[in-house]
Amino acid sequence: MQVSIAQSLSQSRLMAGLPAEVMDSLAERFDDAHDVPAGEVFKKAGDAADTAYLVRSGNVQVSESRGLADGAYAYTIGQGEIVGVPALLDGGEDDAEFRAAEDTTLASLGRSQFDDWLASYEEYRSALVLNAGLDQQYHLLRKTQLFNELNAIDLFALVRELAPCFERQNSGDFLFHENDAAKCAFLVASGEFRIIKESAQDTVVATLGPGALTGTAGLLQYGKYNAAMRVATPGECWRLDSAQLKRLRARSRKIDDRISRELSLPRLENDSLLFQPNSDEGARLILELLRESPVNLWRRFRYNHQEPRAVLKILEEVTGIDPLYPTDDLLIDSDLPRRFPPDFARMHNLLPVFYDAQGVQVLTVTPFLGTLASECATLLGAPVRLRLTEPDFLERLIETTYQNLGEADEEESDSDVDDDWQKLEQLDDIEEQAQAAPVIKLVNSIFSEAISRGVSDIHLDAGESRLDVRYRIDGVLQVVNSVPRQYQPAVISRIKILADLDIAERRLPQDGRIALRIEGRSFDLRVATVPTVHGESVVMRILDKSSIRVSLEDLRMGPTIGPQWQELIRRANGIVLVTGPTGSGKTTTLYATINEISSPEVNVITVEDPVEYQLEGIKQIQVNAKIDLTFAAVLRSILRL
Repeated sequence: MQVSIAQSLSQSRLMAGLPAEVMDSLAERFDDAHDVPAGEVFKKAGDAADTAYLVRSGNVQVSESRGLADGAYAYTIGQGEIVGVPALLDGGEDDAEFRAAEDTTLASLGRSQFDDWLASYEEYRSALVLNAGLDQQYHLLRKTQLFNELNAIDLFALVRELAPCFERQNSGDFLFHENDAAKCAFLVASGEFRIIKESAQDTVVATLGPGALTGTAGLLQYGKYNAAMRVATPGECWRLDSAQLKRLRARSRKIDDRISRELSLPRLENDSLLFQPNSDEGARLILELLRESPVNLWRRFRYNHQEPRAVLKILEEVTGIDPLYPTDDLLIDSDLPRRFPPDFARMHNLLPVFYDAQGVQVLTVTPFLGTLASECATLLGAPVRLRLTEPDFLERLIETTYQNLGEADEEESDSDVDDDWQKLEQLDDIEEQAQAAPVIKLVNSIFSEAISRGVSDIHLDAGESRLDVRYRIDGVLQVVNSVPRQYQPAVISRIKILADLDIAERRLPQDGRIALRIEGRSFDLRVATVPTVHGESVVMRILDKSSIRVSLEDLRMGPTIGPQWQELIRRANGIVLVTGPTGSGKTTTLYATINEISSPEVNVITVEDPVEYQLEGIKQIQVNAKIDLTFAAVLRSILRL
């Protein structure tokens, strides 16, 4: 049974706080309900605003320009809601278009009936204007998609809470300039806003539309904005201070996750160079970041509101490598991925997709592949031409591709595995053995399992009859696998190839590094080989790059040690010893401390053996005893800086 118009009005946000007799009086002014078929536009943009509509059943799509240069801002009004009242209140034209989203029943309220009613209850005009504004803000906030998990009641309560922060902006206005002290973050409700790098010849690096949130890292972490924000078309936004932002994070999981990702990314002081690929400094910075961590480079661009296509154009300009833009319609030659072991593709973020006149096109996120490029050519049996693409897109594409190929291509039967190992024994060259499919799969599985189990170190211990694989978990070594003695040289050589070590040198210790990306996270493996009477043994220390982004607060030192540590690290001179067993958190504590004290006003220099993580804005020195670059020598030089 359909509720009466008076009952619908009593539940409407527009009528909140009005007495029942006032709403009963307004209900009497509505015309009889009439049907509107799906798709019919019953009010065009620019038409005189002379009618409001109560949705009795069905849904109405409302489209407004809202300052958007392209397209329209659209949202849906459901049963029991009213549309068109704000225009009746201010008496102007309305740029909104109303369309029946399905077969819909409406009750109409003409301007003359509304004006007559309002004349009798003029004291409620201000309440209606306030409610109409809150109702519009409700639809704007719902459109941001940051609060999808909130129900209508909670979302409207949030609208009321944020109402004092809601502002309308005019074209050409600046909300802040680059390097201004950060006092607020901004959540865009409507219109278009430009993010401008004033330090890069006023380069427009992004255009923000409804739902965009900006300024959070400057407000909560850095104290200043790293770009300017200018209003491109008339629009609206919420201006949020740190206290309001903190309450929003507690209310919405999405916004908390989004802000946490931004805060985990160290800001580059020379961010503007990312948008100057034509300059030597800009190209050098982009290539350096592309070599060290493509994922972090993309996160830098996303932090600056860059879309994948724009980023790939910049990378093409710097590297000269053709990009492949993310698309859902990519047609891959299915024969090519079968030549890559799935673990190899996932670990190194590589996927062969097409043949062309030059060989095989392989998607990658970085051109700096080292020996992996030749390894790809060996696996594919053809020359390789690299194509750059977005990391997230490539990760999804790899998963989808191998899932579509079927489990039969990923999991071989025991007999197939035995055949592979038998074929391995027929290879005479140790480098060929190291690049054979069974060895690649074994080594990749060792890495993947270790990271999934939270291992701090991987030990490959050469024995008389086998090669033991041991993981250090919570400080204790555990044997997890064994490899037959005859396959030991191939497995060790595989790791040495990945670490860019000399596979022919088996008499002397060697040190190297392996860069991995697994499950969306970046890892460094510090590799050390040592000759033993039964052959070479290898120890690999797993370094999780995300662990250096923790703060001292994250370490939860407690009410006693925490204040003491804060006092110690701010002394003008002295020595602090950080000791503990492997995996106890010594390095994490030291890097968190460096992050705490580092600032443009402080010259921070570290002497490390080895440099486990590279920190932005810190002078890190790697000890090298072979050239007499020892701790003592470096310390003497530091005293003169």
